[in-house]
Amino acid sequence: MKKGKRRWNENFSPVQAGKEYFYRRLRELGFEPVLRQGHETKALREQFGLRKSHNKKERSFFSHCVDAWVLAASVSGAERPDHAGLYYLVPLRFHRRQLHRLEPDRGGVRRPYGGTRSLGFKRGTLVRHPEWGLCCVGGHRGGRLSLHDLSTGKRLTQNAKPEDCRALTCVSWRSQYISEKGCFSGLSSRPLKGVGLQAAPFYEYNLSKGEKAENIKRAINYYREMLIV
Repeated sequence: MKKGKRRWNENFSPVQAGKEYFYRRLRELGFEPVLRQGHETKALREQFGLRKSHNKKERSFFSHCVDAWVLAASVSGAERPDHAGLYYLVPLRFHRRQLHRLEPDRGGVRRPYGGTRSLGFKRGTLVRHPEWGLCCVGGHRGGRLSLHDLSTGKRLTQNAKPEDCRALTCVSWRSQYISEKGCFSGLSSRPLKGVGLQAAPFYEYNLSKGEKAENIKRAINYYREMLIV
């Protein structure tokens, strides 16, 4: 990198390029996007008592989805998020052109590497194994398959026999469901802008479902009264 030059992706330029493409496609379909500025979505978050995480690596509703929710709620009339779980998807990466290790082993032999097939299976195939359950196929060595966890991609074994793996389907993504546990701790207990009262804190208790529902209802009513005032 040249001295004094900006770092690539510092200002999320690829994300902005994707947004501009999305807006253009909507207009081509006959829709006119209604855009909102950052201070407007911030005001909406404060209106609903929701916070936003500034950690873009955080896998949570409050890092990636809260702005979209408050924009939709401002039109639909929703009072609070009724579901904050999300699916985290990661595309499987294959080394399609590199068929051998770049550096040879002893004797000048290059070990196989890359490709998209492993002992008759397409890499990424979802299989059921008697010991490892549902997993996906990775590489192979010595007549045995490498199997990987569907959620994390972590290798489970390198010693699976092909005949023990029952192929189910091919997948191009590994997915992980991020639970909504603790998501409503994102409701703020700070004063709302323009309101002279302190917003009711949204507690996280180890309570029964009925008690939690009652707490949620009480907090929502409190916020609604404040907003009407």
